[in-house]
Amino acid sequence: MRKKISIHFKNNRELYLIALNLGLTGFGGLAVINRIKEEYVIKREIISEQKFLHTLSLAQILPGSTIINLIAFFNYLSAGLMGALIGTAIYIFPTFLITALLIKKFLIASQSSGLKPSRNFLIVSRVIFLLSR
Repeated sequence: MRKKISIHFKNNRELYLIALNLGLTGFGGLAVINRIKEEYVIKREIISEQKFLHTLSLAQILPGSTIINLIAFFNYLSAGLMGALIGTAIYIFPTFLITALLIKKFLIASQSSGLKPSRNFLIVSRVIFLLSR
């Protein structure tokens, strides 16, 4: 018989604030896993370390970013599918916004200096803009 992992938050707002904090301060890479562990296991004692490690191992074997998988999973357990979608979007949004602003700034700077960006750059920059992270 399987044990169900349960996570209890005061409300979903706390969950989304964790995702936003991680999105603003953790710019990708596996180093964010330590921050996630600190937030969920040590600081808030929301989930046990053993359950966190089980969740981490599952997130690593699933396709996609391990961090996004973890964020989506914790949000899903607490707030269902819609919570997972909202929490993941909140985590991705800061990086998406920064990338979009940098691309826009570069395009404005290149137009004002008379440089024409290559067609390949424009295609790649738009793909990065759409898929950032």
